[in-house]
Amino acid sequence: MPRAASIKATGRISSYFNPVACAKSNGTTALPATAASSPSPSASSSTATAVTIRKRRVKSATLKPETDTSAGLKASGLISPTKLPAKLPRVIRPSDVNMAELKPVKDVLLPGLDVLFVGINPGIQSSLYQHHFANPLNLFWRGLYHCRLVPEPLTAHEEDKLVEVYNMSITNLVDRPTRTTSDLSRKEMKEAVPRLTKRIDFCRPKIVCFVGMGIYEVYAGKPKFPLGLQPDVLEFPQSVHDESLPTKVWVFVMPSTSGRTAAYQNPQKLELFCQLKRVYDKVMAGESPADLVATLPS
Repeated sequence: MPRAASIKATGRISSYFNPVACAKSNGTTALPATAASSPSPSASSSTATAVTIRKRRVKSATLKPETDTSAGLKASGLISPTKLPAKLPRVIRPSDVNMAELKPVKDVLLPGLDVLFVGINPGIQSSLYQHHFANPLNLFWRGLYHCRLVPEPLTAHEEDKLVEVYNMSITNLVDRPTRTTSDLSRKEMKEAVPRLTKRIDFCRPKIVCFVGMGIYEVYAGKPKFPLGLQPDVLEFPQSVHDESLPTKVWVFVMPSTSGRTAAYQNPQKLELFCQLKRVYDKVMAGESPADLVATLPS
């Protein structure tokens, strides 16, 4: 059975991170009350409904910036109807957006991922389109194909394919959308660390890739660390639900792929994607990538 069909048949894709499924899968505690307040599926039929809802959301949110009209966004109150033109621009101006109405991007998480990418939080475009790294100036999707982590060019609007076909997914440290990452406080980021740890524990990916040095700095509590494969790994107890899930997760860190990150130019960022591909190849071959661990320059 094709992977996509298998996922749908088993109900392993959820329209949101499900703390109840996390507890059942790994024997871990559920998320804090803020995340656990979502209705809990009680049967396989409700899980199937969640998948259907996710698919409907993708269909309605998959906008083509150059061709689709903005009538839906205007009607919803997300964007001022007097400021936005009839056609959606490639990059939406922050001044045109009603920030109070923006919603977090729904994660698509499942156990046994090969790679889990972690961003800092959704920007305006990602929230409006309900896809991670949706700003066309962001290098993330181009980087995946540049290093052949995926064998075909993908866009943010094909995010489901990243999960269903290539067994990779994306989440964020902080769920709240903002105009810029500078709108996030250090306190808010630190408070999000336990929730992110539970998501990693739920997925048990072979590799977790932090797409932003500031994310890993907050997560690990380290002021200094090299870019690339980290010497430290994340260790979890053996899953009581699925013993095939790894107990050790390799950690990779790269700069933010946002176009606003000027400290690293695109060629440097793309080289980090290529380094990740080398780590990925070794891990998928059942080999240890320890010889690729990065070190701080002396």
